[in-house]
Amino acid sequence: MRSLSKSERAGQGGPRRPTQLALWGNRRQRRWAALADLAEAAAVTGDLSLGEARELAAAAAGVRFPNPATRRKLATLTGWLFRYLAGAGAADWSDVTPDMVEGWCGAAARRGRRWTTPAPSTVRNRQWAFTIVCDALEAAGVVVDPALRPGREPRPPAARRSRPLTPAELDRVRAFADRGLSGSRRSVMVALAEAGASASEIAAVVAEDIDLDAGTVRLGRRVNPLTGWGAEAIGRFFAVHGDPGPGSRMCVTDRVSGHRGAQSVAVQLREVVSDAGLGPVADVTAGSVRLTTAAEVLAQDGVEAAARFLGSDSLDSTAAALGHDWNNSDDADTAGGQGG
Repeated sequence: MRSLSKSERAGQGGPRRPTQLALWGNRRQRRWAALADLAEAAAVTGDLSLGEARELAAAAAGVRFPNPATRRKLATLTGWLFRYLAGAGAADWSDVTPDMVEGWCGAAARRGRRWTTPAPSTVRNRQWAFTIVCDALEAAGVVVDPALRPGREPRPPAARRSRPLTPAELDRVRAFADRGLSGSRRSVMVALAEAGASASEIAAVVAEDIDLDAGTVRLGRRVNPLTGWGAEAIGRFFAVHGDPGPGSRMCVTDRVSGHRGAQSVAVQLREVVSDAGLGPVADVTAGSVRLTTAAEVLAQDGVEAAARFLGSDSLDSTAAALGHDWNNSDDADTAGGQGG
């Protein structure tokens, strides 16, 4: 007797309920399957208790999130959620209303012995937790009213948006780069930032990447020109400290990882900006140094050249960073002609 194929066996059970189990992995499948059967029955009867909904969400989280810290955070939030819903008078999942969800997301948070208005990040965490609960129930076949899903709390605008430095500000940054010591690593960092390097790229630069005769530095797959001041600063560093040797990084020690090296560079560039007296200026950051030279490239050669200089794949983000409306300029016509 011919055995049934997988698709034929699936067809015997009627239409398959929607599930995301295949996307979440195969761990804890038996517990999930048992709870999914419970949810499927509840979808027919319309009777799923809050306790059963919490169990189902916990099982889904165990499959979906392999990180124990994430599971603990979600368990804490959903514990508060279901206690709040029960206190608001809900016995079954069908009793939950959008007002209850909104009330929980905005409920007062405890700060020591005081209860205060929750921070935006706390509200977003609660919205995330409730969304995970809704996803788990829908994946198991429970119909979730779309009105229950909370709207995302908008993130506050970034506290700082970098802008290019003025000539006077750039002179101050250069003057304070060495901190009174000729040929310091801080001056090399500023020189490389003027050449369009990001913090991670500065941390990765080795001596072989720099060609003082040509006045260039290799940054990954691109080669950028050094400024006149930058070439002199790097030359002073070599004169004082000598060649660090093949493969040795210029600005950070070889013992630190790439991520920590980039952090170290970013911190020291911020210190240079602060020492130059520009720390209180809201839109001047460590990134302003590289944007200053990029703005000069933009003025001379257009937004595409500026994007290549910064190593950016997006003309829109490059133009936005430099405060340039390239869609209403000659650059847009040039880019459109090349694309056609």
